[in-house]
Amino acid sequence: MKHFFLLIVILCSLTSFTSAQDLIIKNNGDTIKCRVLEVNVDIIKCQDYSSPDGQVYNFLRQDIYKIHYKDGEEILANPKPGDPGYYEVDSLFIKRGLFGLRIFKDKERLRSSEVRNLYAEYPWVLSRYNNGKAIKFFSNIIFIPATLIFLLNAGAGLAGAYVSGKVIAISGAGVLSGFILKSISSRNIRASVWYYNKKIKKQPSISMHFGLTDYGVGLNVKF
Repeated sequence: MKHFFLLIVILCSLTSFTSAQDLIIKNNGDTIKCRVLEVNVDIIKCQDYSSPDGQVYNFLRQDIYKIHYKDGEEILANPKPGDPGYYEVDSLFIKRGLFGLRIFKDKERLRSSEVRNLYAEYPWVLSRYNNGKAIKFFSNIIFIPATLIFLLNAGAGLAGAYVSGKVIAISGAGVLSGFILKSISSRNIRASVWYYNKKIKKQPSISMHFGLTDYGVGLNVKF
């Protein structure tokens, strides 16, 4: 009975933790509970959070005010110059895949080596990205075996077999730790994209063209 009670407590804890969802807040104030899959220049793609195979919806980014991720991070869908998250052309954006976040540029997915090459000029941004990737690696080492052990023992316990309470507790703690590390990893990777885009915005642009100047016909240079 003690082991069964412990199993129920951990199952309830896991259920409440994994049921957390992203929130999309539209311009008209409507709130949509979902799992955000993709945020690009024009479209925000999300999925019904209640099922891994839930229906996928596409929203025009211009109709969305804000995205609130389940790890607590918020981004404005249409930031204006001066707002956090504002960026211009040539920026990066993120899609959420089966195995984590993926970084895209101009609709093409970037490999980790390509992302690191882009970040090479910005050591702090590169550090955040590398931290995120490292934390993701360790989270998988903890999360995958802990999940398998927990599910096997949980199934055996519900079937009436003897289950070690310590094994259930340790594996359950491993699952929760894995989720927490994955959340930290995602925050670091999203932060690297946000700061990179911010750096692009601040870079001076130079344009040159022939035309009339104050001194006649010549080369106009704008910074």
